[in-house]
Amino acid sequence: MDEHVVRDGARWRWGILAFAVASVIINGFDRQMVAMLKPDILGDMGWDDADYGRLASLFQLGSVGTLLFAGWFLDRVGLKWGYAIGNGAWSLITLMHVAVTSFGGFVALRVALGASESIQTPAAVKSVASWFPQREASLAIGIVNAAPNVGAIVVPLAIPAMALAVGWRMSFVIVGCIGLAWVLVWLAARPPQPPRAVLLKTLEAPDASWADLLKDRRVHGFMLAKVLTDQMWWLMMFWLPDFFMRTFGLTSAEVARPTAFVYVLAMAGALTS
Repeated sequence: MDEHVVRDGARWRWGILAFAVASVIINGFDRQMVAMLKPDILGDMGWDDADYGRLASLFQLGSVGTLLFAGWFLDRVGLKWGYAIGNGAWSLITLMHVAVTSFGGFVALRVALGASESIQTPAAVKSVASWFPQREASLAIGIVNAAPNVGAIVVPLAIPAMALAVGWRMSFVIVGCIGLAWVLVWLAARPPQPPRAVLLKTLEAPDASWADLLKDRRVHGFMLAKVLTDQMWWLMMFWLPDFFMRTFGLTSAEVARPTAFVYVLAMAGALTS
């Protein structure tokens, strides 16, 4: 293989990983904003904790409904356009929060956000699988897994200050615009084809039916791990700031540091596990 192609591919694979990490972090803002702005939103909209709980559950329902098809969609349209469509969709939905005036409207937006962001994980994994050789794939996946924690650290520090400066509605506008900027830069990038060795590794992967996957003990292990761990992740994401506020009497601004510290520990675990 031409040495220039190999060197160019090595440079681009870290650029592709940077795109994936940035996308995960931006998506973390979209997910966590309601939790961080809960007192402002509930006070403005006249909701109670039961309404907030239903909102969180329906957001998850929207994600569950599309996760099974996200990988299929990405394979059909390709990584470049699939990633752009996913990011563009959830960024536009985030922008639309500025105009919502009812609980039903807010629910519709959160369900749509959950549905559109289901492309995030398969797109990030496909980025690593397409560009990284096997010896570096574990490190790249570890970096991608750490990225949500980076977002979870930045969100508590940034969102309360943003809401204080421009209000909770305009905070959604700012975050949505950041996501759309990512889409424009992603579409403007012109990476070469992945290095041939990595591309062949991806193309030669054997096809497997749903029945084959469900019989695979490795899939069972992965499913069990997700069931045991994801519930705690989502509990933290939706309720951790509220827990600190209620238990210790913290304000939205004061809750930033303890919330961020929890995710610093989670990021350390992702990078060392």
